[in-house]
Amino acid sequence: MPDRNQWNAAAVRMFDDVYSFVRTGPRKHGDWRHDLPPILTREVEDPRGWVELDWDKDSEERTEGNTAFPFKNLTVEQLTGLYEIEPEPAAHLLVTLLSEWFTIKGVWNFEEREEQLLSDARTLVARYGPDSACYTPSGLARTTKHPDFFRESDRNSVSGDIPFTDLMGDLGLIVVSDTEVGVFWAFNDE
Repeated sequence: MPDRNQWNAAAVRMFDDVYSFVRTGPRKHGDWRHDLPPILTREVEDPRGWVELDWDKDSEERTEGNTAFPFKNLTVEQLTGLYEIEPEPAAHLLVTLLSEWFTIKGVWNFEEREEQLLSDARTLVARYGPDSACYTPSGLARTTKHPDFFRESDRNSVSGDIPFTDLMGDLGLIVVSDTEVGVFWAFNDE
């Protein structure tokens, strides 16, 4: 399991230059979906005090009514279209979030950086432990826990079945352990 410095460095290397949201909150409920809204609305802090990346934390749109911006104010009942995936596809998904259209061919300099990107992505997922569960709204995960996020596909098959925002596109990963819920999301607002 990574330590604070390893995890923070991996998060910053991957998502510091991407319109993204990387936050972890405590898990307090048997149904982890009840723990997700407080993370999206920034009502809770990382239980370990590790790095959080949040491009919209101080956004004017967020402070003028929708505290979850850029996310919609989703209810637990609306969080039904999330599909469970295995940790390795979850790491691959994190890499695709670096592209504005969530495809591997859009990831800058992927061929030269593939090993480092996958190592960082695995570090991020590993924080939550070997018994964690990973969820995504990606349509590629609708019928399998082992979707191939690196295959050539159009962005509509990769993107989420449930839009979490009103932006042009968004996609993400939720990693759930017995004590924490991690949210990794990227956005396309163009």
